[in-house]
Amino acid sequence: MAKRRRDRARSALEPTPAERSTPSPAGLRRGVRSELAPLLVIAALSVGMIWRVTLAGRVMAPGDLLLIMEPWRHSARQLFPEFQRPQNPILDGIQQFYPWRKFAGESLRNGILPLWNPHELCGTPFIANNQSAAFYPETWLHALLRTDRALGWATALHFFTSGALMYWFLRALALRRTAALLGAIAFMFNGFVVGWLCFPSFRSVPAWLPGMLIGVEMAARTRRMSWLALAALFVGLQFLAGNLHISLLVLIVFAAYVLFRSAQAFRVGDRGVAGWLLEGGVAAAVVGGLLAAGQLLPVVELAPVSSRAGGIPYTEILKLATPAPLLLTGLLPDIFGNPADYNHWGAELGPVYRAYTETTWYVGVLPWLIGAAGLLGRLRSQAWFWLGLLVLGVVWAIGTPAYALFYYLVPGAPSLSGLGRAILLSSTALCVLAGLGLDALLDWCRDHPARVRKHVAAAAAVVGLVGLIGGALVWVRSGALEESLPGIGGYTSLQLGRFALLLALTAGLLGLLPTRRRFAAAGLVALLAVDLYVGLDKFTPAVPREFLHVSSRTVDLIRADPDPVRVLSLGTDAVRRMAPNTPMIAELHDIQGSDSLEIGASRRLVNALSTDRLGFLQPDPALPAVALLGAKYVHSAVDLGEVPGLTLISSGEGWLYRNERAMPRAFGGWAWEVVTTPDEVLRRMAAPDYDPHTVVTVGRLPHAGVATAEPPTFTVSYSGPQRATIRGSLNPGQLVVLTDTHYPGWRAFQGSRECPVLPVNFALRGVAVETSGETLELVYLPASFRAGLFMALCAAGLLAGIGASAAAGRRRCRP
Repeated sequence: MAKRRRDRARSALEPTPAERSTPSPAGLRRGVRSELAPLLVIAALSVGMIWRVTLAGRVMAPGDLLLIMEPWRHSARQLFPEFQRPQNPILDGIQQFYPWRKFAGESLRNGILPLWNPHELCGTPFIANNQSAAFYPETWLHALLRTDRALGWATALHFFTSGALMYWFLRALALRRTAALLGAIAFMFNGFVVGWLCFPSFRSVPAWLPGMLIGVEMAARTRRMSWLALAALFVGLQFLAGNLHISLLVLIVFAAYVLFRSAQAFRVGDRGVAGWLLEGGVAAAVVGGLLAAGQLLPVVELAPVSSRAGGIPYTEILKLATPAPLLLTGLLPDIFGNPADYNHWGAELGPVYRAYTETTWYVGVLPWLIGAAGLLGRLRSQAWFWLGLLVLGVVWAIGTPAYALFYYLVPGAPSLSGLGRAILLSSTALCVLAGLGLDALLDWCRDHPARVRKHVAAAAAVVGLVGLIGGALVWVRSGALEESLPGIGGYTSLQLGRFALLLALTAGLLGLLPTRRRFAAAGLVALLAVDLYVGLDKFTPAVPREFLHVSSRTVDLIRADPDPVRVLSLGTDAVRRMAPNTPMIAELHDIQGSDSLEIGASRRLVNALSTDRLGFLQPDPALPAVALLGAKYVHSAVDLGEVPGLTLISSGEGWLYRNERAMPRAFGGWAWEVVTTPDEVLRRMAAPDYDPHTVVTVGRLPHAGVATAEPPTFTVSYSGPQRATIRGSLNPGQLVVLTDTHYPGWRAFQGSRECPVLPVNFALRGVAVETSGETLELVYLPASFRAGLFMALCAAGLLAGIGASAAAGRRRCRP
């Protein structure tokens, strides 16, 4: 028995006879042609499943949210009388990712690396927020196409990449083409990806996981370093995709697979191969990290001083876990409602609100019916590995004590709030199990047709009972919601009917496998694609481009100002205003912002100057320090009445005020106040009697000159997001204060002489003038980026060398 187990493990590790032989050129051509049809299917689905944003000219962004925001909502009814409400209110899609991609694309198109973002929070590092993904190849598409079009085609490219890589991985496991295609389609359009589709960094990272696994699998089979180099390339790409939380989950799967394949080699006595695989896996992860160092090192620099630096206590993290009942969405995706239908009552089940995107993981009914078959097939060790990952993802997502290992052992984990995102492990595992299961069933069709029918009947009974009983219990509970959500009972019944229909159709096609194998297998692939398309098409926004380009007199008035100015937008709730970051769409600069990683001091300053007098916390223009941030224009959804310093200039699209007390973007400090602690600086600046001309610091400022009767005036011009020129009468010992955020990496020069750049007024930037002159140049080029770029070039050179060596070796081996 032990010998048979060793033989099976060795056969899983050894190359197949086909892999050991050297195929003829004709054989190679036939092999390429045989793989072409599945890849064409993957390409067609990549474009066709989102046809509205690839072929029909719509935009894959919730741009209809702008039509309920200030100031654009005032034109919405007149311009778009058919508009009723947003298709799917995914706020971050329009508040963060659309503006970020637009800014990155326009910067790259103009030959500028977007290292700094001047549009939010008085300026903030752009690449260091990580999710901007400025160096990710998909982002470069936004430099070639307008973001309106690029979003859809970038998503199609993502689908093709993820599907082709998963297909390749499953084929590397020697699965049949149909089984590999089924697993690839499930992976391309799984619920986790669909839920985060308008969040490019979230959905892009997992796409490279199959490529990383290909590198490990083929390295184990061929003992070639070039395959580990390929894994390192894909590790780097997933880092560049821009979400370190998802990257950590992906790296956990990668590490687990390296251990799994090493353990297999160890079991059959190949200890050298086992150790080589372990070392190669570590090397691939390290080299991949170096390849992305130009983006990662700025993130590492920002994280300790960001608003997330303190982390979240473990007890609070557990509140963000996925409530166990929501796991039923793996079988019935909308059993608890859907934001696109405005009835997502499942969000209220746990101790805190859980968005639909945080809990969805549906990959179709079919994988549940066939996944278990892989446990009895010829690749059962693979199936058990993926089943273990499926269980691990579930127990982590629901917040069992197993998550404590991740929280306490993984660096940075306490800052990662999306506990339920661990369900990515489960959805990925289920896709691979689907491919393994179908391959096993196709094996049984030849010699054991009765076994196929027996498995299908048993699986359909178990899955059907779980789905129907669970769904019925949810339906009973939904009855109590009829008053607040009329029709929710009928909606839930519809979900049960949909599940029952899919179950019956899937079981019927599976039952035909022994007699009409090709027809049934093709039908299963088509049925899965249709099943996943229904959810994808309903949930993914696809809005007319005109929604994102509504003209506004308010915006025109602000942009007509000849000076560089900032805005402050106020409202009675978080949406019905010019929401943070949306001014970026109109190329305006804002004192507010919404970012994944923010400079902690900048966020604390904005919060200290905020009150809830309009209904929720937002900057209060009545506080003098708001003028210090350069907020020359204040737009409000309601009449602010009499506020000192504010002059009403327009009331056609809300209320637009000019802040007469707003400080220019650069001014000479002429009064100083030295306090004992940073908290005291904050308290002093938030006081109603604070004078914006006063520089408040902790300790003595170097080169601070004597106060003058009148503050010096300067003009500022900006060339690109990370360069500024200050002109005026500059004198030694003078302090020039900018209403821009201070952050390491900013340098100031008078000719060839560098001047000290200092933090002043808690979070703002000051420059101590060294000599007399009329011009001061500021540039942002952080050392973290320069060092990271050097590391990335070295890593790229190493991978290129390995690739060239492997290619040369193949040429020498040809007859």
